[in-house]
Amino acid sequence: MPVFTLELSLTGDSGQKLYWEGVAKELLEKGARILNIQSRVGKVGEPPTPVNVVTITYEAPAPIKYDGEQS
Repeated sequence: MPVFTLELSLTGDSGQKLYWEGVAKELLEKGARILNIQSRVGKVGEPPTPVNVVTITYEAPAPIKYDGEQS
């Protein structure tokens, strides 16, 4: 089965975990098998703003759309 990745860029602290857990849950509901979830933290912009990039790697017959974007 093909493997796909979905990257979520999250800024601010409130609700980040709930948001990406909701994305993972939706992928599972749509038939995906989650292989890996990774998180990177960094700063972007001027002045520097903290950003958390969550990468979800999943297996599915075809890419799954989430939030209007195809992974």
